[in-house]
Amino acid sequence: MRDGTLESICRAIRDLSTFSYRKKLNDYDAALLERARKFLLDEWEISFAVPVNDAQRQLDLLLEEGRSSQ
Repeated sequence: MRDGTLESICRAIRDLSTFSYRKKLNDYDAALLERARKFLLDEWEISFAVPVNDAQRQLDLLLEEGRSSQ
């Protein structure tokens, strides 16, 4: 995630979210996940002109779909 690309931020969200379903995240990882989600949701809100709550619901659905397909 250091490079700051949207792709690396999405991967961090995917990986940390998946890991959090199996085991509780430590404070550092939980904070990293929250920062990454906030950044992505802010970008989503601006880019697609949708309310942040809608973007969050969509993100949660996508993560759930990804988790179900594994």
